[in-house]
Amino acid sequence: MMADLSLDHIHCLVLSIILCHALQSFHAATAFAAPQNDTRTKISIIDATILDRIQRAQASCNARGVHLWINDHWKAAIEAGGCFGIHLGQEDLAACIDAGDFELIRSSGLAFGISTHSYSELAAALGVKPSYISLGPVFKTSSKDVNFDPQGLETVRQWRSLMPPDIPLVAIGGIGNAQLAKSVREAGADCVAVIGAVTGAEDVDKAVDALNKAMS
Repeated sequence: MMADLSLDHIHCLVLSIILCHALQSFHAATAFAAPQNDTRTKISIIDATILDRIQRAQASCNARGVHLWINDHWKAAIEAGGCFGIHLGQEDLAACIDAGDFELIRSSGLAFGISTHSYSELAAALGVKPSYISLGPVFKTSSKDVNFDPQGLETVRQWRSLMPPDIPLVAIGGIGNAQLAKSVREAGADCVAVIGAVTGAEDVDKAVDALNKAMS
């Protein structure tokens, strides 16, 4: 298995359209959250500045005691140093393995999560023994174009029953408030990944407090 970790209940995602210079204000707004809360920052820019962006994001996260996850760019995350973890989708996982780079992730000591949307993808994820497995979209979402219908709470229950108890299940997609977070928690999810439930809240402190309570 990849690096062992105890995931906290809430992952706040920063979309790729919010670049590193905007992370400062985002993290400042959520600095009140439990220090161990993970922020999985999705940086999907392929250009000469990617390493610099990751390093700047890491400095911002370090200043606030927030874990930084890098989406897709496994080589840059390893080279930058200091990142907490890497998240890969199924296509990126296949590309990483085909490139012979998967051992780089294993030897880096970074936590490693993988997305799943189907039973075949779940089987593939279990085969590489990740730090966590995510399932989505649980509900209809407008934050990302996906080729899968909403999974629903029954699929969350099925995923949890099919996964080893020591691998956390992260639910993602359309979890826009604490009530929905509570429903996926009761269905078996260990964590939720959210965007608008935090970034779109009028009172961010109150929103995160409600999410923490719903997931406890």
